[in-house]
Amino acid sequence: LRVAAVDPVDPGRGAYVDLSYPDLPGSSGLGDGPSVAAVEGERGTAYVTLTREGAVWVGGPVRRTPPEQGRYLRCDDSGWRLRCGIESLWLPQDEASSVTSAVQAGTAVATVRVDARGHAALVDVTTG
Repeated sequence: LRVAAVDPVDPGRGAYVDLSYPDLPGSSGLGDGPSVAAVEGERGTAYVTLTREGAVWVGGPVRRTPPEQGRYLRCDDSGWRLRCGIESLWLPQDEASSVTSAVQAGTAVATVRVDARGHAALVDVTTG
């Protein structure tokens, strides 16, 4: 998944970076796509189907029920943005600056593991 900074002015605070995913609808909270709540009038568990586009995966529409087949993320849209459990990156202090710069430049890509129920874990962020 491609990675972007939530706060482009200061996304790195110490060794912590708050991430958004421009290819997932509603993940930045900045009007980048409709949330399920906007469509169905409720909040809570939401699902985003994933499809491969070249070297990265992108998210499809946000829905209230899990897809019957294919890969998807199980997320929550109860707050101000869609949260899928992959929004925080903790780094050794000496790596934070270079990763923050790559995220701001739009050249970072996240490696995410997703289980059969859509639960995701951020494994790594590759820069360059």
